[in-house]
Amino acid sequence: MDPILLATKTQISPLTRQLVARTQLVSLLDNNVVLHKLTLLSAPAGYGKTTSLVQWAHLASRPVAWLSLDEEDNDFHRFFRYVLEAWHRTHPEIIDSPLGLLLSGINPQADDVLASFINIADRLERDLAIVLDDFHLIADESILRALAYLVDHLPPHLNFVWLAARIRRSLWHATVRAANYWKFASPICVSCPQRPLNS
Repeated sequence: MDPILLATKTQISPLTRQLVARTQLVSLLDNNVVLHKLTLLSAPAGYGKTTSLVQWAHLASRPVAWLSLDEEDNDFHRFFRYVLEAWHRTHPEIIDSPLGLLLSGINPQADDVLASFINIADRLERDLAIVLDDFHLIADESILRALAYLVDHLPPHLNFVWLAARIRRSLWHATVRAANYWKFASPICVSCPQRPLNS
């Protein structure tokens, strides 16, 4: 993998003893994420979105790949190299796949990356969820268009989960073609309690 990638961005945070177990929420996510190509959890900062997903990721009945995003990830090739690194944690063999070989090169064609992504996903033998934390920090239109295309064409056993503190108009427009696959998780009933948490 590209040596500039930070390993900590694709690690799921460990559970702590002080964490309040949210058994009902974890079960709700585990039963529903698999039914939708895209699940969006949105609430203001401090409402427990990441904490809830971390619990689910540790207890999920399927592999979960995790990527914590920041503003520097607004570059198509950097973004998808990080997605590949997150995927690599659940499926080490993907590094040697056509997708891995493409993304190890210099500026591969976006269409080739997306086609390889979909073809590799189609060969998965079990469900996989890819969590994109702090997705509201992504504003690059090429990334948003690419994700909309993926949601349109991915096989049903690969699911995206996006966590966002807010939803921008550009995010909505980029994914409008995939509207039939949205499962909007409201902050009160799914992603967080009725008061902010320190998380």
